[in-house]
Amino acid sequence: MQKGYPGYDTSVGWFNYEDEKVRENCKKAVDRGFTAMKLKVGSADPRRIYADRI
Repeated sequence: MQKGYPGYDTSVGWFNYEDEKVRENCKKAVDRGFTAMKLKVGSADPRRIYADRI
């Protein structure tokens, strides 16, 4: 990187998204060049923490 800071995608994982949608969104973000994503993981379902493992 010449200038600036790396960005991250904040739209990949919202509470109301099913696991498969989160995985698809993560893959799309990687395809667009993102190397980091922000996920909402504060739900009552601890599986959400691992939903981004593609």
